[in-house]
Amino acid sequence: MSFLGKLLKSLLLPAFFAGLIPIFILFFIECRTISTLFTNMLFLAISGIVLFSSGFTLFIYCNLLFIRIGKGTLMPLKDLETKHLVIKGPYKYVRNPMINAVILMIIAEGFIFDSFIILIYAFIFFLINVIYIPLREEKYMEKRFNGEFIEYKQNVRRWIPNFKPYEKLEGENVPLPN
Repeated sequence: MSFLGKLLKSLLLPAFFAGLIPIFILFFIECRTISTLFTNMLFLAISGIVLFSSGFTLFIYCNLLFIRIGKGTLMPLKDLETKHLVIKGPYKYVRNPMINAVILMIIAEGFIFDSFIILIYAFIFFLINVIYIPLREEKYMEKRFNGEFIEYKQNVRRWIPNFKPYEKLEGENVPLPN
């Protein structure tokens, strides 16, 4: 699959969680119209734009790392998932920067659209990931990457970044055994 194809497939999940669900909330739950869509509070709007831009940039950077170093995407499909454990860039500081980026984008949308319901959704999205990631994703990562992931997990926090980057002693990004 081409680089662009991988990048586009990587955008499907966050487009759903940070795009379609907030749009549904705005138009079908809050019954917004185009004229009432955005906040009239300049500080909230500017804060939201800065947060969204930061989250989107982090998300794209993480995806580029998955594609270039991990040789795959965030999609949990056998032919699209990463082949190597990625421990570069933001992954040296925090285990889930991509989820943090999506949560940041959703919070930003709550600010931009002055929507308390989107902020509640961001909190629910975070709680779901707090439960899902240790119960399912991390168990799967331990099976796929064995001791490499376990060592990484012991040295890098799940949600709050470390101040000091994790430096793996031996070679990074060891390929999966066949």
